[in-house]
Amino acid sequence: YIVSTHDVLFLEFPEYFSKLYRIKNKTLFKHGANKADIVLTGSLYSKNKIELFLDVKNVYYTVYGIDSVFFEKYNKLLIKQEVLKKYGFDNYLVYISRHEPRKNHFRLLKSFLELKLYENYHLVLIGDISIYDKSFFHLLSQLEEPVKNKVVLINKVPFNEMIQLLRGSTLAVYPSIAEGFGLPPLESIAAQIPTLCSNTTSMSEFEFFGDDFLDPLDMEELKRKMKNKLNNIDLERQIELSNLVAEKYNWVTAARQFNKIIKNHFN
Repeated sequence: YIVSTHDVLFLEFPEYFSKLYRIKNKTLFKHGANKADIVLTGSLYSKNKIELFLDVKNVYYTVYGIDSVFFEKYNKLLIKQEVLKKYGFDNYLVYISRHEPRKNHFRLLKSFLELKLYENYHLVLIGDISIYDKSFFHLLSQLEEPVKNKVVLINKVPFNEMIQLLRGSTLAVYPSIAEGFGLPPLESIAAQIPTLCSNTTSMSEFEFFGDDFLDPLDMEELKRKMKNKLNNIDLERQIELSNLVAEKYNWVTAARQFNKIIKNHFN
C-alpha cells in the first residue's frame, strides 16, 4: 500500500478543529499509515509531524506540481476590464482559501480596515466557508455599508473564474496560521502576482519569499508589509519568482522523487 497523507494539522492545532473531527481522523489516518508500506506527503514539515503524531517511520515527501495554467501569459489590462464588468471592481487584494479560523481571515480584514485600504481597493476572499469564523463575521457585521461593500466573499467560484480573479488582482495575501503545504501562494507566484505569505508551518519551506514572508499573528507586520508591497510593485521580481516555482514545483520533479522513493524503499 502507498497512502498519501496531506497533513495532521488537526492533531497539532486541535483548537481549530472539532473533537469529533480529531478523533475520527486520528483513527483513520493512523490505521492507513500503519497499513501502508509508504506514506507520502508534500512537505518536510508534514513528514515530521506525521511521524510524530501518528508514531510511524515510513513517511516520505515529494513536491507538489503547480498546474501549467498558472504560468500562462495573459493581458492584465484586459482581465481587469473583464473582472470589472462581471464583478464591479478592478483594484483589489485577493485571498484564495476556504474560510475557517486558522486561515486568519479576521486579521487580514482588520489590517485592511486599519490601513483604510477600502478607500482605493476591494478585499476579495475566494473560498467556501468550512468552519464558521465568529470573529471575522462579527467584525464584518459592524462595518458601515460603504466599507462593507468593499469586502467581497465569493463561494463556489468555477476554476476558470478563479484564475481570472487571481490574474486581475493587485496583491495576493496568504496569512494562514497553519498549512500542510500551501499551494495557493505558489499558484499566485506562478501567475506573477505580487504575493505575501505566512512564514509558519510548511510554508516556511518557501524560502524564496524572503522579505515577502510574514508572521500571521503579528498584525503590525501584516499591515506594514501590505502597505509596502502595494507601494513597491516589482514586476521583474515576480517574473523571477515565477520561474523559480516552475523549476521546483512541477509534476516531472515530483514523479522522479516518487520513483526514487519506491526504488529505495523496496530494494
